[in-house]
Amino acid sequence: MTHWQKYADENTYYVLVDSKPEEVVDVDNPNKVFCTAYVDTASCILGVKNANLPWLKQYKDCKTLDESIQVIDKLTNEITNGNFHQLKVFTMSAKFSTIDRNGHEFLLGAEKEISGLVIEGNQVKYNKHKFNIHKAKMLIWYNFCLCNMATSLVDSTLKWHKRRGVFLIDRLGDSDKRVQKFMKAIMFETSLQELWKRCAENHEKKPDWIGFEFPAQHNVDGAVIPAQNSMQGSLVDWIVLAAYATHNGQENRDPEFQGKLIKLVEFLKEQGAINGIHITGDMRWA
Repeated sequence: MTHWQKYADENTYYVLVDSKPEEVVDVDNPNKVFCTAYVDTASCILGVKNANLPWLKQYKDCKTLDESIQVIDKLTNEITNGNFHQLKVFTMSAKFSTIDRNGHEFLLGAEKEISGLVIEGNQVKYNKHKFNIHKAKMLIWYNFCLCNMATSLVDSTLKWHKRRGVFLIDRLGDSDKRVQKFMKAIMFETSLQELWKRCAENHEKKPDWIGFEFPAQHNVDGAVIPAQNSMQGSLVDWIVLAAYATHNGQENRDPEFQGKLIKLVEFLKEQGAINGIHITGDMRWA
């Protein structure tokens, strides 16, 4: 059973982020589209109209196709009926070939800027930690995506009169802290830091800080909030799955299930509740 967690405190506005598929560049499927999404909703502060959703779980926790179909049907109904206040979705997507190419250039730039980061063949070393280069490319791309989604986070942070705006992101497939350290090094010690700073440049008033944290680092009343047990964690999981399914066609999914995912994205578009950027070209590092 999931619970709605307000994910807000006196000074901070939080938004959950998720992505599909796994956060590693898939060089064997260069035309497959990788999607990152965040779901912004006033429910994070106001709460939801109906908090009794014991059936709501993340896609990976559904044990059968029938259960997956039941969950997407019920979730679509809740969204259609306005259970989540002021729902707003932002997505960024790109083919793995685009991420592979740009991620490589980004890593070359980061290698010049971060002390202790070295590219050695198919590995990237950062201090004592080693990453497969395809994982490192995705982590730096993910950071780039967050930078480009941050302007909207600034808008919500100021709207709710908060001083800090924070993306809460998944552990990115790692159970230890090494990914978190690498992600923070990319944010604070490279040229991407300027992108983070510029996300608020068009605002007369600016938050004190905009960035990201990991759910396990976020405490409320002394208790860690596991994102997978939060209702909005499940909400963003399904929405990014729907965006991913829309970009990648039928794949091997059941046509009925695929159609329901696409229908959810179409409804969000009709409501003006979803915006996205699909990147195809080459990005400049600095």
